[in-house]
Formats: sequence, structure tokens, C-alpha cells
Amino acid sequence: MLAPFMKYLFILCFLYFFTANMAFSQRVTYSDLKYILSSTIEETETYVLKKGFSYAGVNDYSNATSYEFSKNSKHSINYMSVSKYVCEDFTFQAYFFSVLQSDYTALKAYIKSIGYKLKSTERDGQATIFTYRKGNLDMEFTAAMSSLKEPIYSVVLIDNELAKKRWSLNKSSAKD
Repeated sequence: MLAPFMKYLFILCFLYFFTANMAFSQRVTYSDLKYILSSTIEETETYVLKKGFSYAGVNDYSNATSYEFSKNSKHSINYMSVSKYVCEDFTFQAYFFSVLQSDYTALKAYIKSIGYKLKSTERDGQATIFTYRKGNLDMEFTAAMSSLKEPIYSVVLIDNELAKKRWSLNKSSAKD
């Protein structure tokens, strides 16, 4: 009588620890974001597709284009996306979106451990934005509430020199 109960208990414990580990493990790393920031669009696509992401589209903005990839259903707790923002022929930011706080906190802890320092804290509506800087790179961590009143998290790695180049292109095209 005890053996079936122990087997059942073992299976429950295994499933609990397996799913907890999957839910709380960091799924996109700082190295992933740096690679996305420094690679071509084709290299980025190859890289993220190998990591299990799917093509999610392209969005055009004024003087920039985002190439987007997602993983899991938008209705899943494990949903996440990455994007590469390109202006003309250079990438100026890599973006990561997640609904899991563990992704956000793991990335934030890691960048602090490698020398990023808090530059600013801002509030934008219901969102809080923390910007960290190391050398020429900024990382913006945003915690916000979705339209469904659920917490959502994003992390953006920005190359400041290339971002300045993008803004100068915007200003010069506005004058024309």
C-alpha cells in the first residue's frame, strides 16, 4: 500500500521541481542580447531560431525597423520575445520582453555583477524604468502592468553611440 503512494509522491515532486526550474530559469542572457546587438540581421535570425524562437514580424518606425522573434504562445506564462532595432545599416538596441519576473531579476543581478551602475530611475505612467550604464552601453529595465493588469517586464540593451547616430539621422531628415 505504501509503494504506490511513494511512487505517486515521487512523480508529484519530480513534476513540481521540473516545472519550477523551467519557470524560474533565465531564458535569455546578457550574452544573447550582446550578440543580437552586435550581429547582422541574418546572424541574429539564425541565432534566435536555433534557441527555439519563431519569426514574429517586422515593424517599421520613423528611421528604424524592428525584427521580432517570439517563443511560446502569447497566452503562456513562458511567453517571451526578442527584437533587434536597426537604423539604416546599424543595430542600436536589442530588446527582450518577458512575463516572468525571474528573467528580469536574473538579468538585473548579472549586469550589476559585471560592473553596470544605476544611472537613473524614472516613472512613465504605471511603469518604472531603471537605467544602468557601463561604458558605452545602457541597459533599461522596465516593469509595468499589462492591459490585463498583469506584470510584464522588458530589458533593452542600447549602444549609446549608435543611438546618438540614429537621433542625428532623425534630426537631419526632419530638416529636409
